Amino acid sequence: MTKVDPRPVGPAEYFRRWRGKQLWGPPPKVFWVAFWGLLGSLVSLSIIGTISRYALEPEGRQTMLAFNGASAAIIFGLPSLPSGQPRNMLAGHFIGALTAIAVCEVLPGQDVYWLAAAISVGVAVFVMELTGTINPPAGAIALLYCAVPSVRAQRWNYLWIVELDAAIMVATALCLNNLARFHRYPQYWL
Repeated sequence: MTKVDPRPVGPAEYFRRWRGKQLWGPPPKVFWVAFWGLLGSLVSLSIIGTISRYALEPEGRQTMLAFNGASAAIIFGLPSLPSGQPRNMLAGHFIGALTAIAVCEVLPGQDVYWLAAAISVGVAVFVMELTGTINPPAGAIALLYCAVPSVRAQRWNYLWIVELDAAIMVATALCLNNLARFHRYPQYWL
């Protein structure tokens, strides 16, 4: 386990950090790398959208939610990142949804949705950091559940819907990301 100094940095170091490590970011991707990102996003979101439209929407459930776009950008655009690996996608999504549902059970009123959202995202990030499953879309999963009444109305169904979406993303990434010579997915499972 890495040792971490919990003390804050001094004022001079604090403002020095605002400059960043370097001025310029990485160069743009080449066409074929971008194309595989397009293809993976298109296929996975089409599968999720089809399931949402024809299987879940008639029952009042919805899976085509904004966090899926963020998940697609990570798993197909940056497939070697830790947050795009199966453990992080599946466990991170689960943690985000579970914390949001739990917090909203304790703070159910729509008049405190902002507080429930802040607490659930904070707790989700905390738990993901402790478990090594950090996943940025999981923060959006928690926020969306607390802030949007139609999503919150799904209650515990939201948990399996979120996991279904994550599983579809991972399965699509396994099938498509490994077709390209320049991708290898996953980097690790556990």
